[in-house]
Amino acid sequence: MDTVDAMQTTSSELPASENAVVPAPWRSVVRVLWVIGFCVVTVSYALGLLAVHGILRAPCEVESCTLREQVRHTETGEEVLRWPGPPIGYGHPLNVQEVQVLESLGLTLEQYAVFWALELAIPILIYLMISAMLFWRKPDDWMVLFVSVMVATFPFQEMPVPFTLIAQHPVWEWVYIPGNTIALSFFLIFPLVFPTGRFVLRWTRWLALFILVGAVFITVIPDALGPAIMVYLLTSFVLGVYAQIYRYFRVAGPAERQQIKWVVVGIITFMGVGIPLTLVFQTLVLAVAGDDLTRTLVLSSLVDIVFRILYLAIPASIAISALRYRLWDIDIIIRRTLTYGAITLTLGATYFAVIALLQRAVVQITGQQSPLAVVVSTLAIAALFTPLRNRVQAFVDRRFFRRKYDAERTLEAFAESLRDEVDIEHLQAALVSVVEETMQPESVSLWVRKRRERKS
Repeated sequence: MDTVDAMQTTSSELPASENAVVPAPWRSVVRVLWVIGFCVVTVSYALGLLAVHGILRAPCEVESCTLREQVRHTETGEEVLRWPGPPIGYGHPLNVQEVQVLESLGLTLEQYAVFWALELAIPILIYLMISAMLFWRKPDDWMVLFVSVMVATFPFQEMPVPFTLIAQHPVWEWVYIPGNTIALSFFLIFPLVFPTGRFVLRWTRWLALFILVGAVFITVIPDALGPAIMVYLLTSFVLGVYAQIYRYFRVAGPAERQQIKWVVVGIITFMGVGIPLTLVFQTLVLAVAGDDLTRTLVLSSLVDIVFRILYLAIPASIAISALRYRLWDIDIIIRRTLTYGAITLTLGATYFAVIALLQRAVVQITGQQSPLAVVVSTLAIAALFTPLRNRVQAFVDRRFFRRKYDAERTLEAFAESLRDEVDIEHLQAALVSVVEETMQPESVSLWVRKRRERKS
């Protein structure tokens, strides 16, 4: 055997022909519609940010100072509008007392308004950049187009920017209502068609229609639906998760499974880490700040910023998955997330348990608390970190990844087989298996060039 060539298809070179594509006659129309929609949405965001800045730069004179509840002045009187989005991730209008606290920190109300407008503008800019990048890279791929529109409309559901715009300028409802409908329905339909752009289960087509109609009603007449909204959301979410599980275990190939992993990790990062971390931060803020308005104002802003940063994990993971960029890196990320997540939980629980036990023992002996418990707990955590990391990492490798990352052991086993194996076909099969297990390529090809016989 003179030469052996093992060809690896990298994740950035995976064929895109598996996905549903836009028919050739419609491609120009679809591209023009996307560009028009993208421009309109971008303008609405820009005007919405100006509206948010205008509200935050003026002192609040009502009891409820929040962007989630705003007053629209009409010819028939005042109309109170309520936005059902998350209560965190952005600033709120300050009352007179809070303005005084702000000034005591050496800041003006104008600086406060600019800061929070930028805090919303930067994520919006990232969403738009991701959306534009997806469209630029694969403008004829239905799934990529779907994702680009979904990401571009994220702010309609999780930021009070378009809402603030329509509260002050009702004429923009012609953008807000369709944008809100698309944002909600696309997010719920996404698990039914991802990652190929096709419905795997036939009945999910009817579910997609149900989701779209429901999103229209929720956007147009939210107050009239009441508890039905929660039933709609829960049903759509559960069935979407089922569709993804079915696709992953019954239909998806290796590349599609890696795509699904990326999206799942992005969502879990936000829901499993972002939301709990935000709740913990909020609890700490209430405990530490107490009645001190200065501490409350500063610490609560940190909670909002952390929430906004962690939310970016969702569009980022979806973009990577849709473009099939570095798909196989996700296994390493999952491995490290499982390892260090388990270490963090274990060491955190150990730390607080040791502090509690030592403090209780010290109080019973001396009658007062001592910082000795904190020092001892810190030293114990430092001593436990390395051995605990090694044990957890070994467990994760054995339980979830088997021998994928134990390349040294795999190569040693192959070297032993070389000493005993004489069948060339068995050796070829063993070599392909080694490459697959250690490098995890999408496909492996092996060519063996036969030795040419010399003429006498």
